[in-house]
Amino acid sequence: MTPIRIACLAFLAGACAPAMQAQSETLRATALVRERTRIEAQEIYTEGVQRLAPRWRGLRVLDDAAVFIRSETSKAEKSHVNVWLDRELLSPRYHEKEKSYLSIRERFVVDCSTRRLGPAEWAYYAERFGEGQVVTRDKSEQPELNSSLPDSLEEQVVSIACPQKQRKSAVAKAKKTPKAGSSSPQPPEKKPVP
Repeated sequence: MTPIRIACLAFLAGACAPAMQAQSETLRATALVRERTRIEAQEIYTEGVQRLAPRWRGLRVLDDAAVFIRSETSKAEKSHVNVWLDRELLSPRYHEKEKSYLSIRERFVVDCSTRRLGPAEWAYYAERFGEGQVVTRDKSEQPELNSSLPDSLEEQVVSIACPQKQRKSAVAKAKKTPKAGSSSPQPPEKKPVP
């Protein structure tokens, strides 16, 4: 490599150094904010577990909220179940720009036969844990039911609301599995096609 090329590469490295340092500082700041947010969410979750018990129980900590589920569910029509969630937001959100809220209570309809769910009713509260003034409330007469994503909050809600389906499938698997010491069923013989 020629001295001129080495000098050019050194110059470029020096010119890039401030930008690389700024990017590194930004990444560190972002990591600190995420860690602080995670700690705040965990603190709200811990407080909620104590304050909302026994009617509500902790469900999950999200990036922007601590989520709780109502201990009782109610049967709706056919295979549908009503489930209430309480979301405690880390920071205030706003309805119509001037009405802030920190807590959301949502009623979901869960169809246990299809394992789908959708929001049916929700209320936004000015203070934590469903206290204070109701900022707004709304209802869906015919909730749109959707499948939940794997490992999501919605999938967790469905599995809590509809545990009998899991038990039935486990029982069905147990019936198909041969007991220890018994001979397993043999597959049917294949007959040659003439």
